[in-house]
Amino acid sequence: MNSFDVAIIGGGVIGGAIAFELAAEKLSVLVIDRQQPGREASWAAAGMLSPGPDAPESLPMVPLAKESLRLYPEFVAATESASGKSTSFVREGTLQIFPGPHGETEREKMASEYRRLGLAMEPISFESARKLENRLDQRRTL
Repeated sequence: MNSFDVAIIGGGVIGGAIAFELAAEKLSVLVIDRQQPGREASWAAAGMLSPGPDAPESLPMVPLAKESLRLYPEFVAATESASGKSTSFVREGTLQIFPGPHGETEREKMASEYRRLGLAMEPISFESARKLENRLDQRRTL
């Protein structure tokens, strides 16, 4: 029978990161996942990291999320060095489209909230977004 110092339930990004850090401290770690590791919440997030709140009740998490995002490139470098593999990590940002007749108002409301929280963002017009992503179709967003 095997014995471990620590058992981690969940093999997504967070469980894997915890296991990585504990193993670096020479602890014996077991990671258990009910599915294929990395195929649940981590898979659904599609590798995106955003400190921006997705709902009002997430506002208290913004400082932690900002600090996590600041530290993430260092963590990526450590895991790439330890594994000898690339994560293909890039910092390109995302587009958030605000469709409909009130889209511009909603965009400005979000921009104001992000500025208040000290989050980086740049409001752009739909036309500018379309230059970045030509598959955006004005007819489908109204």
